[in-house]
Amino acid sequence: MPTTPDDPQTPSAEGGPLSLPDEWVGMPPARPESARRMPDAVPAAGTWPAASAPLASATQNSRALIGVILGGLAAAGAAAAWVGLGFVPLLGVIGLGIGGIVLSAMALTSVRRGLATNRGLAVTGLVLSILGIVGVVALYAYVIALVGALVGGTA
Repeated sequence: MPTTPDDPQTPSAEGGPLSLPDEWVGMPPARPESARRMPDAVPAAGTWPAASAPLASATQNSRALIGVILGGLAAAGAAAAWVGLGFVPLLGVIGLGIGGIVLSAMALTSVRRGLATNRGLAVTGLVLSILGIVGVVALYAYVIALVGALVGGTA
């Protein structure tokens, strides 16, 4: 008489009966019988339901959030430099702005492809990053014009 793995009298490798805990004896198999059978017909390529919709259509990506953080730091650094609130490394502010622009643009690309849903956050990161860079460039232009006016003697 053939035995099955669910049978508590299945012989073990030593030849004796395999002892299973009492609560395991009446348990159903790990997979239902319907999952063990092969399907009658396999769908054609490209007709699976998941192939028609993006895999992560309702997700948000973290690039937009990081872009907003970098853009906010760049804009805050430029504003602090304009107000004169201590030493602000302006080249670092430009680096933050460039990083914010790159990540926000990547996030917008993901939104256009349907892989993310946070378009507003990506646009906010892009705007803040651009404001930070423009603020630093304007400050450099202002300082260079001021120094040129003081050295040249024309005000």
